[in-house]
Amino acid sequence: MKTKEKSKIVIIVAIVLVVAVAAFCVWYFGFNNSAEPAASIDEKSDATEKVDIAADNTEKLIADEEVVSGGQKKEVVEAFEEESDGVLMKVNGEPVDEGIFQFTMNNMAMQYIQSLVMSGAVSDVEKFDWNAKDPNYDGTYLEYVKDNAVAELVPLYALVAEGKRRGISLSEEDMQEVRNWVKEMQGEQTDEEFANFLKEGGCPSIDVFENQRAFAMLEEKVCMDFESNPEKYATKEQLTGASDGERVTVQHILIPFNPDGPQAGVTDEMKIAAKKLADEALNKVKGGGDFAEIAKEYTSDSQVQYTFGGDEITEKAFKDTAFALKVGEVSGVVEASYGYHIIKRIERAFVIDDYAMLLSKNAKVEISREALDKVVLTVDMKAFVDYITQNMNK
Repeated sequence: MKTKEKSKIVIIVAIVLVVAVAAFCVWYFGFNNSAEPAASIDEKSDATEKVDIAADNTEKLIADEEVVSGGQKKEVVEAFEEESDGVLMKVNGEPVDEGIFQFTMNNMAMQYIQSLVMSGAVSDVEKFDWNAKDPNYDGTYLEYVKDNAVAELVPLYALVAEGKRRGISLSEEDMQEVRNWVKEMQGEQTDEEFANFLKEGGCPSIDVFENQRAFAMLEEKVCMDFESNPEKYATKEQLTGASDGERVTVQHILIPFNPDGPQAGVTDEMKIAAKKLADEALNKVKGGGDFAEIAKEYTSDSQVQYTFGGDEITEKAFKDTAFALKVGEVSGVVEASYGYHIIKRIERAFVIDDYAMLLSKNAKVEISREALDKVVLTVDMKAFVDYITQNMNK
């Protein structure tokens, strides 16, 4: 594949992931049609309505009164009686950029339609009816992607707001970096190619493209600040309460069967060689070596440490081993479907995922029904699906 073509695919895929610089969105607010959406859009009697992301515990939160938001008290639920003043959505009083909402909704729809095409449920994207009833959801397909766009943006805007309260912002140098990045993307293509590139990626305009990039950069800065000092944002007790079920933190070493990636061509010789490397790494760990340092030497994974819950990982061997270990204990060589793992369970880390859940549960979300109903999909679904399916395997 040509470098330029490969670069374009990477960027389009990156756009589809919207603001994936925050890892918590991948697992907690991922596009899962079997999950109950965070905010339902069924009742349409009022021009504006509040959508409570944590409806089940609203009364308890009101009774407790104290909700984490920079360590200050915050009223969780407040009647939204004022006129919508044209704002589509607010999170804790902060207006959500309409272009970013459009971008996010388009991307939700793109992920959904791609999954339907890949599963064989949809063969003709152009004839797909977004206003039809979704059999797996109490509403239409379009309402579903709108709901998921709301759920995606609530923690992001709440997180960025909390970062701003602590003095985190984008400098002029940061903004210039954003502008330069956009110009670089634009300069690699003709005007027509770039326009198609934005449409294929679900982006309404170049201005939204730039705003989205800036928002993602600010979000990343907040995430990095949280990771360096989570206690500045919330206590361990509050973060623990935000966790959805038991979660563990592990460090691991991954030795894949096939170091080149594809698992279809794995041979017995490859597995023998991978096992030898895994045994070698494990012996160094047992010999008293620092696990993290040995992991950096041997692992093929770009990330050594993970924090996750039981429903967030599908590899059964890895999951079962991680939860069975005691803190400080190291596993033997664990065979998974794609390679060998060595796993060490460490003291539970409190990551941005926990804080995102906490913010979402306590967020006050206001939505203008009138404005939301007017939002339509602005993405060439057929062009997107055709491009991805034709080029990803080149």
